[in-house]
Amino acid sequence: MTSPMPIRPCAPSDLAELIDQCEARDVTKMLAVIGETVSAGSIGRHRTLDFALAGAC
Repeated sequence: MTSPMPIRPCAPSDLAELIDQCEARDVTKMLAVIGETVSAGSIGRHRTLDFALAGAC
């Protein structure tokens, strides 16, 4: 399966804009996969945007 968008870090404002666009299209669920549990910055960024931690490997 190929990703419709390139996978790369994005600015918090870009992520917030993406969420706004999804909500405008009635997308109610989003999933973020953070590759490493040591990525505290990424985890924190997603938490501030109401993502919930679902688990860790």
